[in-house]
Amino acid sequence: MSISGSIGMAKLEKEVHFEDVLTLAGGTGWWQLLLISWMSLFFLTVPFTCFSMIFMGETPDYLCADGQPKNATFASLSEAAAERCRAPDGQPCRRWLYDTNFTGSSVVTQWDLVCERRPLLSTIQSVMQFGGLFGSLGAGVLGDRLGRRTVYLAMMTVYVLGALLGSVVSLYEMFLVTRFASGVGWMGVVSTSFVLIVELTGMRWRAWAGQLYMLPNALGQVVLAGVAYKLRVWWQLQLALSLPLLVFVLSWWLVPESPRWLILRGRDDDALKVLATTARVNGHELPDDAQLHRMLKEVRRSELAAEEAAAGGGLCADTVKLWSSRVLRRWMLATIVCWIAVCGAYFGLSFDVTQLSENAYLAGGLSGLVEIPAYFMAPFLDRFGRRPVASGTFFFAGVSMMLILVEDQPKLWLVAGLSGKLFISCVYAMIFVYTPEYIPTSVRTVGFGIANVCSRFGSMTAPYVVDLTHDIHRAAPSVVFGSGCLLASLAVLLLPETAGRPLPETVEEVEAGVLDERLDRAKDSLDNPDGQGMSSDAPGGLVNESFVGGPTGDDEERTISNL
Repeated sequence: MSISGSIGMAKLEKEVHFEDVLTLAGGTGWWQLLLISWMSLFFLTVPFTCFSMIFMGETPDYLCADGQPKNATFASLSEAAAERCRAPDGQPCRRWLYDTNFTGSSVVTQWDLVCERRPLLSTIQSVMQFGGLFGSLGAGVLGDRLGRRTVYLAMMTVYVLGALLGSVVSLYEMFLVTRFASGVGWMGVVSTSFVLIVELTGMRWRAWAGQLYMLPNALGQVVLAGVAYKLRVWWQLQLALSLPLLVFVLSWWLVPESPRWLILRGRDDDALKVLATTARVNGHELPDDAQLHRMLKEVRRSELAAEEAAAGGGLCADTVKLWSSRVLRRWMLATIVCWIAVCGAYFGLSFDVTQLSENAYLAGGLSGLVEIPAYFMAPFLDRFGRRPVASGTFFFAGVSMMLILVEDQPKLWLVAGLSGKLFISCVYAMIFVYTPEYIPTSVRTVGFGIANVCSRFGSMTAPYVVDLTHDIHRAAPSVVFGSGCLLASLAVLLLPETAGRPLPETVEEVEAGVLDERLDRAKDSLDNPDGQGMSSDAPGGLVNESFVGGPTGDDEERTISNL
């Protein structure tokens, strides 16, 4: 009998989890690395849709042409001292001429999104974030019913079609529809991708796999700035950014279904095909089919039992339970402040940093590069803890944004804006791991869902803050976002520390302070060489001793599906 077979027989002598089966197939190896590398290409394209309006929404200088001759030019209007938003009779302007030094075209010049119509420019960006809310919620529900791969491919199709159609529409309203569709597909793909990565990757490498998956997002911002520098006509830029998305047609052949989902649905033969491919690429040998079938039945039994044990009393009952707890109520209020602040500042700074520089394209590229260190925060979280690191990065992000008030220097403003982007990116990368660690298992889905909805509120309002307050003062957007970060740096202090602590299971445990008591037991177990305590390496282990801990098993799946 092979070594893998012997291990398999040993596993059958105790409760078997999917993690055990995945270990037989090589755990996390070359197969997972290749799959995650392919899926991470999607994040390379996310800035093409999320941040493209930074350049496609460029606003050249403009003057009101109402009451002026039809052959009037921008130069003649300047000589006539024409106003920007008012006609000579004092009525709101309805026709504008734009600076001829602006040789390209943008959605602003296409649909006259200036003066009283300025909020329509913010709506273009905001509606994509609104679509993202529907995409994340829809993917979480449909992914459990239809399968991760099916929803992933459907959302990818919506994303690609929305981006492509956005380059050919001529009506503002239709362009909004394509942006909404892109938002739905964007967050739908992200949600299902995270679930697939969680379920196809060994426990100790899950968070690092997630970081690898998101890393190309920063590089995509650099690529976007370079392409936008070459293409100054908005629809040509939109088309150039959309055509590469057609490569994701290959996902129909390259992305598998989650074997864990297949097992839970009783499709053991399909699950074995995926596991066989995993083992072959990872250089491992699986036990014989009969033994594997017995293991998969045991996995299905244990996983369904765990789901049933973790199931709450429904959405309304879980929401009431969550807010009825004095401790959790305080934590959730602090969480809401933090999520609104981090998402508002992250997207707001991404939109605003190009306005803080004389060269928007250079600023856009640098904005992406400064994000890269944020994806390597794990050692700091392990060494110093989640709460102090989150509070500190929030604080430094806020201070960096406030520095633009010191002196009216474009270079200082750019450095301050980029520093703020670095720190807020660090918070953005860690908060997805930190939040689920202190919300109890019994209400984790509801609690994280509330945080996700609040984050969309922050990202949806960010474009309006940038576009509408910038006319008041160039520093106004950064002051708004910086103030939010400083407030959040204090709100984080109301949250518990979770590094080295177990995941709380029930609201009652949180109220009784069992979290801290278990930490003491966890430390005792680590000091006990005889292994009488808990082990974080075991499947379903309780101690979050590192960044790769986080939610495990079913809890992690339900949490990530809400992203």
